Amino acid sequence: MITTAKRKAQRGKIYVATRSFVVTFGGRTHNIVGGRTRVREGHELLAGREHLFREEQVEYEVEDATADPGAKRGQA
Repeated sequence: MITTAKRKAQRGKIYVATRSFVVTFGGRTHNIVGGRTRVREGHELLAGREHLFREEQVEYEVEDATADPGAKRGQA
């Protein structure tokens, strides 16, 4: 069973743009919208542009498909 802490660690960080800008990468032009555009840690959009983003605090809600032995689903 994977614990909640391990699930969070596997997802990596999420960053949100702090202001709007236009950038070309991958042969395409992309409009980045401040406060709305989000990218994952390690994305090529961040390379050299880290100052245009801030880390977003994300809480992932994950339900286990099975309960522990003797426990009923939906009970803490």
